[in-house]
Amino acid sequence: MKNKFKVLIPILLLCALLIGTVPTVAADTVKGVDFHPLGYYEGAATRVKLPSTFEATVCLPKNLSGRGGVIVGNYSGEKIPLFNFEIHNNGNPRIYINDSEINNYDVIFDKVNLLTGKPVHVAITIDYENNKWLCYVDGVLKQTVNKEAPAQSTITATLRLGGDFRSGNTQYFKGTLIDLALYSDVRTVTEIAKDATGSEIDKDNIICAFDMSDNEVGKYPAAISCIAGTRHKFKYFSDWLTDVPEPENYAYSFAVLGDIQTLTHSYPDQLNGLYKWIRDNAEAKKIKFAIGLGDITEKNVDKEYNLVINAYKNIDGVVPFSIIRGNHDRSGKSSDLFDTYITKAKYGDEITGSYDASMKDTYKIMQIGEVKYLFMNLDFLLRDEVLNWANHIIIQNPDCRVIVSTHIYMSESGSYYKMTGEGNIKSKYYCENNGEGLWNKLLKKHENIVMLICGHNPTDNIYYRTKTGDHGNKVTEILIDPQTTDKNHNGTGLVAMFYFSEDGREVEVQYYSTAKDAFFKSNNQFKLKLDVRADDYVTPVTTAAPETTAAPDTTAAPDTTAADTTGSFDTTGAPDTTPAPAESGCGALVGGGIVSVVAILGCAWFSKRR
Repeated sequence: MKNKFKVLIPILLLCALLIGTVPTVAADTVKGVDFHPLGYYEGAATRVKLPSTFEATVCLPKNLSGRGGVIVGNYSGEKIPLFNFEIHNNGNPRIYINDSEINNYDVIFDKVNLLTGKPVHVAITIDYENNKWLCYVDGVLKQTVNKEAPAQSTITATLRLGGDFRSGNTQYFKGTLIDLALYSDVRTVTEIAKDATGSEIDKDNIICAFDMSDNEVGKYPAAISCIAGTRHKFKYFSDWLTDVPEPENYAYSFAVLGDIQTLTHSYPDQLNGLYKWIRDNAEAKKIKFAIGLGDITEKNVDKEYNLVINAYKNIDGVVPFSIIRGNHDRSGKSSDLFDTYITKAKYGDEITGSYDASMKDTYKIMQIGEVKYLFMNLDFLLRDEVLNWANHIIIQNPDCRVIVSTHIYMSESGSYYKMTGEGNIKSKYYCENNGEGLWNKLLKKHENIVMLICGHNPTDNIYYRTKTGDHGNKVTEILIDPQTTDKNHNGTGLVAMFYFSEDGREVEVQYYSTAKDAFFKSNNQFKLKLDVRADDYVTPVTTAAPETTAAPDTTAAPDTTAADTTGSFDTTGAPDTTPAPAESGCGALVGGGIVSVVAILGCAWFSKRR
């Protein structure tokens, strides 16, 4: 496995004995656990007192650029109680804490550099009474920071070893971890010096400890068990699965494509490969429709639209598909480029009707097996007049099961974006309605709307929930947006495949990377049961059906800036002064309900073998 991850090569070069072109170090420096972004060690949630002492033996390469990564932590960007023990830039040790009151404490020891190319023992103590933070290297005090310390509180922590919960595990530990220990007391200089050189563990006031000094670098044990203190263990998980069986006895499938903007901007080969995969698997996987969720470009420039159009050519005439506009697919107060490239002249065969002369708000009616579907594809502005039009189209087609797609609807915590104040999509994007407006003005009104699918909020997970409409029916709402996953993994080409039973009531979802030929995360492979009540849901109205094409809108779509990035969240790591916004909720709606992330208390011991 390690040969696939080039980032590990400097570690192996510096720690191996048999490479004659680099300085050699002691034989046992090749022992310990290394880490990578595609797998992680995690354990069960545990109620634990905030440590007063953090200790570890690590080996980091001399020439490492950027952050060294997290030794143990549970940072995710959410405003929750947490602590991270990590190596920041330039080999600087760091402690990052949110206490039980979510007060933030962040200390970086900028005068300490652990990029030595050999094992070193690092210990950090928090002197709560005197508001001092002390960092020791190999038992010697190297730096003291005078800064307020958090209250010693007990928190419920779900930790990872060698990483944390940031999207894509971007801050995985870039070196070798040999041992780690957490203590509830402030260790003295004498105790720390003994810890750095001794071979026996001091069990007084220990929270937990792990010893990985017998493991060969590049081998990933299935579990790493705590040897002192609490009896938790870290289990190894991988986000990329190769053994997921294809669903059985499905009648047809839909391919759902979240925000492809990162592929368009940075990984055009993977973008093209994504659409080639749909084309090549259209017959074998019975793909009847491909649903787009907006943000087809990152910068809204000609080059990106040409890349997208070339990608569309792979499935044009093979698999029907929908196109909607996201907030990145516009410039200033104009949608000129979108309207220039995404036209009815090119894609009119993909729709049954539209709100106006553009392709921004469209619908498609298709008979697929036993079911007649109406795909309602709505622009991110969600204007009132468009929602009124969509209501009329749905009323006029009571025999259709309706799937609505739009770009901006909900976050992964299930909350709606605010129109004003925090979130502020009215001033950011000039949206006329948010998710709540779309629900109240359209989704809840029609018994034959069975599903809403949206993008915009970057997430590694597929989030879903059900809401009850005015008729007592359930609408399944789904969020899919791999834009940050694509950034963190160099272009994944993810497609969410929805495999339907003949009657359209049961759906099996699989999240597949066409670039990596692997399925992404076990929680993204799940089954749904749609609330389908009848084939004719409502009594058809007797008034004449409205025109499928309204008079063209003469006002330009309001907008902000061309290279708008406000729809994307920073995933570069834990902030240096304040924690990331809480909008990327861990109260995620996965697998049909709110699921707590499985995690474990990272415990480890230092056994100083150099």
